Formats: sequence, C-alpha cells, structure tokens
Amino acid sequence: GLGGTIIVSFKNYYIIDKEGPDFIIFENVFKNPLNNKFFCEPAKVSVSIDGIEFITFPFDSSTLFGCAGLTPTKRVDHNPLNWGGDKFDLKDIHVKKIKFIKIEDISEIILNNKNHIYYDVTISGFDLDALIGLNYEIR
Repeated sequence: GLGGTIIVSFKNYYIIDKEGPDFIIFENVFKNPLNNKFFCEPAKVSVSIDGIEFITFPFDSSTLFGCAGLTPTKRVDHNPLNWGGDKFDLKDIHVKKIKFIKIEDISEIILNNKNHIYYDVTISGFDLDALIGLNYEIR
C-alpha cells in the first residue's frame, strides 16, 4: 500500500543475469474506461545478494519509466514474457546474481502532483500481485 515496502527472497534459488529480462513484477494496472488513462501505483525496485545492501534500478519520476506498477497484466499464452508486467534486467545495474528483491511504493510522486500524467485521487499504493524469476540457478 501507500508508502509500503516488501522484500521477496527466493528460498533455494538465485536470480541470475542472462540475456534479456531476468524477472517480472506484476501489479494491478488497468486502463480506466472513464478517462482512458492507465491507473498506476508505481514502486521503485532494488535488488540484493545478501538482503542488507540493495542496488536500486534507476527510474524517471516524471514518466515513472524504470518502475514496477506501470504495465497491465495480460495472460495470452504460456510465455511469461508476453504476460505484461514490468520486466527488469540485472545487466542494467551491472549485477550478476541476486537473492532478494525490494519493492517500495512511490505513489506519493503522483499524488503530490495533480499535473502528473498518472494522477488519480483514488491511488492507494502499490499492491504486488506476482513476481516471476525468469533466469535462475539452484543455490
């Protein structure tokens, strides 16, 4: 929710950097039929090997590019790369292997700016629906 944080770990696995996205985060993003805008509750995403020191994926506060919570979910086939959600590639932050993913709601960026492209008075914060590790190895 609003201002909330969750840290997810993979019990017997590491997420590793391979070609393309390494994990996907899903949130309840949808297109509002009344105003034709996307209803987004963004979160910044950080990763860690030890659960103590985290490296944050960069993001743009005006467009929210680089955040989780921007892309609608759409299960269309058996390939998770086609399901929507927001994809993250460890290569973008020069990391080879992680065990933890921290997701921190930053919806206040939108709520504090009535001119923001995603502004909606009903935003109540990021709510994690699912997280998929695409590239992994057994610990």
